[in-house]
Formats: sequence, structure tokens, C-alpha cells
Amino acid sequence: MRCIYKGKQFSWLLALSVPPGIAGFILHTPYSFLWGIIGFILCGLIGPFLYYFVKREDLGDAEGPYHSAAHLAAWSALSVFFLAIVWCFLDLFQEIWEREMIFAALSIPVMAAAVFLSMLLDDALAHVYIFLRRKNENIAHWLACCYFIGLVPASIIVSVLFIYFFQGMRLDPYTELFFVSTILEKTFFLKIFLAMASFAVYLYFALSGTKGRRATQVVFTALFYLMLIYIPIIISLRLPMAGEWRAYADPAYISLFPVLSDLWSVGLSMIIGGYVAKWIFK
Repeated sequence: MRCIYKGKQFSWLLALSVPPGIAGFILHTPYSFLWGIIGFILCGLIGPFLYYFVKREDLGDAEGPYHSAAHLAAWSALSVFFLAIVWCFLDLFQEIWEREMIFAALSIPVMAAAVFLSMLLDDALAHVYIFLRRKNENIAHWLACCYFIGLVPASIIVSVLFIYFFQGMRLDPYTELFFVSTILEKTFFLKIFLAMASFAVYLYFALSGTKGRRATQVVFTALFYLMLIYIPIIISLRLPMAGEWRAYADPAYISLFPVLSDLWSVGLSMIIGGYVAKWIFK
């Protein structure tokens, strides 16, 4: 019965996600291909999100809103990897198309595989979150915030480096360092934006207590997060020392690398924000 239910769910997700991508690939003009990919990514984000959110619990499945929340970050990260693969193999796709147009059907299993992988991730992540929340709510909130904040920036860094090495770019060490530092800078600001959004949306509704107490804890958590995440960068800027070691052990890396930097910064800011809210409302 559960397999039948999952098959029905997968069929719904395919119907909500894949059609724009298939249409864009079959029409096969530059604009149709571009808008087909954009449509596939947007429909794959919004369609399953709404489907999970409105569906009821069935066959012991986890609650839909948890799937919806997990899907937002998981699909965004998968979309980044999908775009990287398309970019690397675009010439090969065009060569296959020119040789035999029937191979356009290969786009269907590729997109279906992305939807299927997303469905598995959504289900697994939702169940892990429910398990952690039953054991310890604070740990569940901490890891969930790290997931929402760090997953997409990390996928961007990995995807760009994949493209860099796949296409055989050969740069001198200084140019390569500039290239990597530029990516880290962009993802750092994206990480801050995602952190503020995660605190304001997820953490506010996940915490228990009155609205005023939750709002106070969220505000102070966000403030201390900004302070903590910038401290290593300020230390790096103020260091008088220079040398090759800074390319590998600069203090700023503590704040720049996604996921790893979020584990300590989010954890400390949530602890401090919780203590401040507790002191104010005691």
C-alpha cells in the first residue's frame, strides 16, 4: 500500500514539475530551452511545495508542512547542481539533438530522476526533523536553521568548482585564489540573507511561547548571529601579518564556508538569544 501511495505521489510531482522542461527541450530554440529550464526549476519548487503543504497525513507519512519546508532548500540545492550539469554537457546535448531528434526523450528521465531524488530527500529530511524534535527541540531547531542557511550556498560553491575542474580551467594560484574568494564573498552575503529569512520565518513559528517572547528571541538571535559571523572577518582584516599561510588558514574562513560556519554561529546565537529572551520575560 505504501509503495502504491508513493507511486501516486511521484506521479503528481512529475505532473507538477516536468512539463515546462519537456516543452522547452522539444521546441529547442535558445529562448525555449532557457525558459524551459527556468520553468522546470520554478514548477519543481512551487508545485511540490503546495502539494506537500495541502495534503493530509496518509499511511504514517510525516506532516505535509515539514515536507514543504524541507523541499524548499533541497530542491534549490538540486537545481544548482542541475544547472551545473546542463552547463557542462550543453554541447553534448546539442550534438545528440542534431544527430537524432528522438534522443530529446532523454530529457524526460533526467528531469524525472531529479524529481524522484527530491522526493526521497524531502521524505527523509522530514522524518529526521520529526525524530530530532521528539528527542530535543533545541537541537532540531539548530540543525534545521543550519540546513536552511547553508545548503544552497554550499551547493553553489561545489557546483562552480565542479564546472571549473570539469572544463579544465588552468589558472595561476593568485588568479585561482581570487576566483574562489569571489565565490565565497557572494555566497557569504547569500548566507546572511538566508539566515535572516530562516530566523524570521522558521524559528519564529518553531519556537514555543508567546508571540512577544518568540519575536524577542528571534531578533536577538539574528543580532548575535550577525555579530558572531563578522568577528573572524574583522580579525582577518586587522591582522598585520601577511604570507602564504593566509591562503590556507585565514581566520575569515571560519565565517565564509557554508554549513561549517553555520554550525557554530547559529548554535551560539540561538543560545545567547534564548538566554536574553528568558532574562527579559522572567
